[in-house]
Formats: sequence, structure tokens, C-alpha cells
Amino acid sequence: MGVTTFNEEYTSPIAPARLFKASIVDSHNLVPKLMPQAIKSIEITQGNGGAGSIKQINFVEGSHFGSLKYQIDELNEQTYTYNYTLIEGGSLTENLEKITYEVKFEPTSEGGTVSKVTSKYYTKGEFTLKEEDIKAGKKKLRECTRLWRPISLKILMPMPNHLSKFGHCNLSVSFLDFCFFSWF
Repeated sequence: MGVTTFNEEYTSPIAPARLFKASIVDSHNLVPKLMPQAIKSIEITQGNGGAGSIKQINFVEGSHFGSLKYQIDELNEQTYTYNYTLIEGGSLTENLEKITYEVKFEPTSEGGTVSKVTSKYYTKGEFTLKEEDIKAGKKKLRECTRLWRPISLKILMPMPNHLSKFGHCNLSVSFLDFCFFSWF
């Protein structure tokens, strides 16, 4: 078994506490409302939503994935850390045993957030995973979510009407990147 590690950082103008609550703690309620074209529901199938719980993401009919399950390994609302393991469906194939994610939200001097995401891909047998493959998959996913980003910003960070036409799409990049990209 081999392990391929991939690190990413995302920035957001949204404060860590608000972003963590929306994208992590309340993701099972909020994300299906933000992305009804892709996600049918997110259910807590075991536990209370904290460490040790298992969540299942159910995708809409016709999507590439039917569902995926992940186990929450750590959820700390004081330090804004969230660690979990993809255990079924999604990116898991006959060549991947599991994928673990470590997510840490840190405040910026401007009042926003830097999200640091470490993904570890545990391969089976002699299979090797190339970083280019991971990047290509995330790029494809990023392109698919571009349409949903304006919705997320309006819910998390309403802007005055006279400013919204100038940049809400650019500012909203972060929310769905934080919650959605860390799943894959």
C-alpha cells in the first residue's frame, strides 16, 4: 500500500466561525439547498454528527456517483479543524483503499479565512496515484461548480445591491470550494 498526499489552500472573505459552521457543521442541511442540481441529500447515518459519525451524500439521478459515505474522525469547533475519511463510493475504486482529509480553517488579517486541506490517498497493491490525476479530477469538479457559487455567497455573505454586480462570483469561490472540494 502506498500513500499519496496532496495539499491545497483556499481563501475566503468569510470569517472562520461562520464558514466552519456553514460548510462543516451544518453542511448536511445547507449544501443540498445550495446545490440541488448535484446533491439530493446528506444524511447522518450513524452518530450525532460529531466525531465517529458517518454521513452519506446522495447525488441526484444521472450523476457520476450514486452516493458516498465518510466517517468524521475529528470535528472541533474551537480550533476549526475537521478530519474525515471517505469510506465508500465517490472516488474510491478497486485501486484505492480510502481517502483521508484534514481540514483546518485559519483567520486572515482581513477577517476572512484560509482553509488548508490535506488529502491522503491510500492505494491498494502496487497501484500508484499521480498528482496530475488528482489535479485533473479537482479541476473538472471546480468547473462543474462554477454555476453554484453565486448562490452560496448570497446566503453566507449578503452584499449591498450596488456592489453585488461587481464581484459576487469571485468572492463566492471559497464556500463551495471549502465544503465540496474537501469531499473529493
